Amino acid sequence: MDEIKKAVEVVVPATTEVKKEEAPLQDPVKKELDKVKGAKLNKLTPAERLIFEKKKIEKQLKELGHTETPEAEDDDKPVTHGELKNIEINRAIETAVEMAESIENDHERDLTKFHLENTIKPSGDPERDFKAAVALVNSVKNGQVTQEVLRRGTPSAHVSGAAAPGKTENVFEPTPEERVFMGPPYNMSKEQIIASRPKA
Repeated sequence: MDEIKKAVEVVVPATTEVKKEEAPLQDPVKKELDKVKGAKLNKLTPAERLIFEKKKIEKQLKELGHTETPEAEDDDKPVTHGELKNIEINRAIETAVEMAESIENDHERDLTKFHLENTIKPSGDPERDFKAAVALVNSVKNGQVTQEVLRRGTPSAHVSGAAAPGKTENVFEPTPEERVFMGPPYNMSKEQIIASRPKA
């Protein structure tokens, strides 16, 4: 019986170690996207929440190619300066959002669009607004890189004593007397002036 028990212990070890899988680093952009969207929805009043949902539905319908036929508008209706400015700003936002469509990463694209539509005050220049939104997204990614570097600590610097110090060349600055000899009629060169200096 003891022999069987020993054979079983050889085949099956008494303790089995369970490897814990390390949790992968969370995508900081996705985390930020979830945070800002949640914060925005929590701050909305019921009316603002409905308007937000309405815009979201209209956007989804537009992406599917469905457009409502707007009521006939009078083409000759005058537009105020403020209305014209709002139209230009809305076009600039749409253009910047279209530029954001070229971003490959889904979370980065969504966060860039969110900043364009909610965070950044539109300047009327879609390219500048797009760059500002991308900078906000990149700051999130850079923040995680900085935290990771700080967590790991600074690497120890290794200095080799065998290496010779690098050559440093002093800048040639002639004295007023030497400048006289560098000009006519003497025309001494920089090397001749250095050679004529007294050795220290």
